[in-house]
Amino acid sequence: MSIRDKFVKKDGNGRDGHTRKIKAVTRGGGGGGSWSRQFLRRFLNRYRGAFTRRTKPPHMALGIATTSFKIALSFIVILGFVAGGSLLGIANAYINTAPDLDIARLTDTNLSSYIYDGDGELITMYSGIENRSWASIDEIPEMLQNAFIATEDARFYSHPGVDIKRIVGAFVGNFTSGGSQGASTITQQLIKNRMLTPERSYKRKIQEAYLALVLEKNYEKPLILEAYLNDINLAQSNYGVKSAAKDYFGKELSELTIRECAMLAGITQNPSKYDPRRNFYVRNTPEVTNNRTDTVLSRMRDNGYISNEEYEAALAEPLNIRENATGSGMYEMPYFVEYGVYDVVTKMLQSRNLEDTTANRAKMDEELRTGGYHIYLTVDREVQKAMEETIYNWNRYPAMMNSADKVIKTMNADGSYTELVQPQISATTLDWRTGELRGIVGGRQEPTGKKQLNRAYMSSQPIGSSMKPLAVYGPAIDVMNYGAGSIVWNMQGPVDGWISDKGYPASDPPYAPVTFRRSIQNSLNISSARTLMELSGPDAINNSISYLEKMGVSLDNLNPTGAGLALGTSGMTTIEMAVAFGSIANKGTYITPIAFTQVKDSDGNVVLDAKAMQETRQVFKPGTAWLLIDMMKNVINSGTGTSGRIPGYTIAGKTGTNDNYRGVTFCGINAYYTSAIWVGHDNYKPLRYAYGGSTCAPIYKEYMTNILNTKELPNADIITDSPESLGLKKITVCGVSGKLPTDACSHDASGIGTVTDWFPVEFNPGTCDMHQDITVCKESGKVAGQYCPETETRSYVVIDPDSSYAKITNLGSVFKVYSIGNSGIATQACDVHTSDWNNQNLNRQAAVNNANSTISWCQSQMNSLGNRLTAAQRSELNNLIASLQALINDSGSTADAINASNTALRNRATSIFNNAPQPTPTPSATPMPTPTPSPSPDPED
Repeated sequence: MSIRDKFVKKDGNGRDGHTRKIKAVTRGGGGGGSWSRQFLRRFLNRYRGAFTRRTKPPHMALGIATTSFKIALSFIVILGFVAGGSLLGIANAYINTAPDLDIARLTDTNLSSYIYDGDGELITMYSGIENRSWASIDEIPEMLQNAFIATEDARFYSHPGVDIKRIVGAFVGNFTSGGSQGASTITQQLIKNRMLTPERSYKRKIQEAYLALVLEKNYEKPLILEAYLNDINLAQSNYGVKSAAKDYFGKELSELTIRECAMLAGITQNPSKYDPRRNFYVRNTPEVTNNRTDTVLSRMRDNGYISNEEYEAALAEPLNIRENATGSGMYEMPYFVEYGVYDVVTKMLQSRNLEDTTANRAKMDEELRTGGYHIYLTVDREVQKAMEETIYNWNRYPAMMNSADKVIKTMNADGSYTELVQPQISATTLDWRTGELRGIVGGRQEPTGKKQLNRAYMSSQPIGSSMKPLAVYGPAIDVMNYGAGSIVWNMQGPVDGWISDKGYPASDPPYAPVTFRRSIQNSLNISSARTLMELSGPDAINNSISYLEKMGVSLDNLNPTGAGLALGTSGMTTIEMAVAFGSIANKGTYITPIAFTQVKDSDGNVVLDAKAMQETRQVFKPGTAWLLIDMMKNVINSGTGTSGRIPGYTIAGKTGTNDNYRGVTFCGINAYYTSAIWVGHDNYKPLRYAYGGSTCAPIYKEYMTNILNTKELPNADIITDSPESLGLKKITVCGVSGKLPTDACSHDASGIGTVTDWFPVEFNPGTCDMHQDITVCKESGKVAGQYCPETETRSYVVIDPDSSYAKITNLGSVFKVYSIGNSGIATQACDVHTSDWNNQNLNRQAAVNNANSTISWCQSQMNSLGNRLTAAQRSELNNLIASLQALINDSGSTADAINASNTALRNRATSIFNNAPQPTPTPSATPMPTPTPSPSPDPED
């Protein structure tokens, strides 16, 4: 129950104090004379004891003062009656203009809020200028209550709101000492602090006394004391005993010692003078605080609240004041905490149907700081710490292309400069199953101050090829029923609707027809552009934007062009990236991301339930999501993201690299989290040859490995449903047309063949119409000519002359045989077995025949001559024969080479044989064969 709920009238009529304003009792008019006279009569009757004769002779000065006061007061009373109550009329006027006693104003103090992590552990206090925490009277120890009563209002429980004895005492004291002793009771102080201005005037004092009397007439003392102890200024922006105890001592109220209670009670008389932190650590005057504390202890003893023994022990006890204020330093996990507050403000505005403007956000943030809320964030300390440790200590950030860009200097208000190292980073980790954000890092260094740039949600940067699964392949599969094996040509040539000098984007090879799977795996640009602009229907751009919007991507930074969507020149934050990829992991279902679960008020009532505010919507069909995840596994296993592979875990992901290396990205997906990373220059300057796969993926691997291992999470598939249960099946398609294959597709002249992969069951592209059979040379693979020695039946590609494929200039580098419409394929005839080749082949055959004859003759003569040839001669001839035989066996040797080698053998053999010793009688040598004449040239040559 709140203090306002407990403020009810003493008569027990049950009227709710916080909904009523107490009017002045019979204020003005009524029977029995004017209210002023009635009030004066009651006042004098109640305090007539103050004017009775003392039994002990007073001090002379005191006697003079007392007598003077009585005479003056009597004179005022008499004069008031004589003058028709003119002075009391003035007092009555002041009272009539006093504000109504509004209990809400007495109890609605600003209270500090508190922020907790996902496990309910306190992270930090979140407060405005004033640090306030409400404590019920039952929470405040009696020793602490008594310390304040003894110091500020010893007769608190006996006076009716105004202490006449104290007023007289203060008057006499001030008269004799020339000082300025106060006479306000605790009730009066509460009224002054909460309902009146701080002006020093008779009007304010009269209204203060009047309202104090009314308050005490209607409400119980403990509740008044509770309101007071939660409102008093205790220095260092601490208001109320609970916040002061936590700030100065780091203790709960129940843990305070007697001396600590006395110290707190001593501050309120003069918070600036008795500020304990300044006295101990700034002014170096701890004795000021200690002496004041000793004074309070003395009053506690004199009023019977502590024994003499307790008093002596408390005097000897040292005070241990914390040097740093509770809210002065940086809180833990600042990037997450500050985004969490941002998310709370956003949803509070939504819940109240308020426009999200700068002014409204400022008001809501101030309410959070002063409303005594308890904010429960979704941050997971293990996830957040793993991310922070990796990112803050990473030593492999890329260099800048221009070394002058490695630091950004900003001028501060005092003329000094702050240097911010570049490149910078942002990273976000999301539990895609619940939509709860688990870790956020918005910069490369740990923040040194509050509310610094948090790139995770404040910086929307182009994400490069990380956009492709979200804006290109996901919508194409979902709308057009394409599959992982669908074919798109990654070939250089104009792309329909593409705006650039060349009419198509730059891309890495292979420059050929590729599957969607291969295009995503290798992050190919031209195929991505063609998929969006040529394969996804006439409204592809609008469809793509619609899908992104369904995944929670802000349209403010989207570039609604081919480059913006197919190449990722559109901007996104890492929070948006993690959420969008999380929608894919969640079987195509988007869940509103939340950074907090609940906000409770100071009484524990839930005032904002983020879980209840979450929206879910189906973005992609579950089968589409399965296909995207399956293809992105290839990115990690054998594509551009292999550096993000984590042994023992199933990981999917997508890399991104912006044009001219102006920022790189990566988003990794596992069975538990999606985590997105951006690395780049805050002013979009180029990095030095950085890629998403080599820059961001290793960072992901580092912290995600730590997260998975620390939390001991087992490996699991990302989408556990079977593809068949999600409406998918394996289908074989032509590797050129992407349609159902004919027999001709399987023996494509270029060897492209067919592809088998997963498709939606609705996939029905028709039969391939791009292949026709033709006889080709078995060696060259091109259309066979009359000289091709071996041929076979293969198919060639027929390209529609009206398609963009017909404009590709390097078709011949991919297709060995093709035609554009019926233009014919003669230009692709076999270029190996030409007439020149045929003539050369005939000449070579003649040379081979002659060479074989020479070898046979030489070997015959060597056998006939026997030992008349020396070993050296035989060796020489055998070597010449071997060289000639090698040329004969080499199909690539020419007729000229064979003839030259043949001539060398014949000439040398003739010389050796003719000079060999002749036996008696000498048999005649076998005549050398006559060479075969060369054939006549081909008539077509």
